[in-house]
Amino acid sequence: MIGRGIVAAMILAAGLSRATAGDADRNVQSLYNLCKMEEGSQEFALCAGYIGGIGSVMQFMGAGLKQYPDFRPFAICGAASHGAMVQAFVNWVQKNPREFTNKQTVGVMTALRENWPC
Repeated sequence: MIGRGIVAAMILAAGLSRATAGDADRNVQSLYNLCKMEEGSQEFALCAGYIGGIGSVMQFMGAGLKQYPDFRPFAICGAASHGAMVQAFVNWVQKNPREFTNKQTVGVMTALRENWPC
């Protein structure tokens, strides 16, 4: 089970460092714009799915910190719902508009770690 966690951490880390042609539309601002759409819309579902997916992996990493302390940069602690994660991201962006051009993965991870630190 921890082996899957290591793979997930590697995938997250690769996503943080790899640049692709479509990265311009995968920044904090573009994700924030999706999150501000009407709940139930396709756009909001993309927002919630993206943030919830990252958050779920980060919760998994948090559960393994005692045995694998190197997971800390990829971990959150506590049981947060996907809705709470989305709201935490939206709140973080509103307080940090200068982060609009950062990669959306970095923004989500930063927002979630600020709200559910280990």
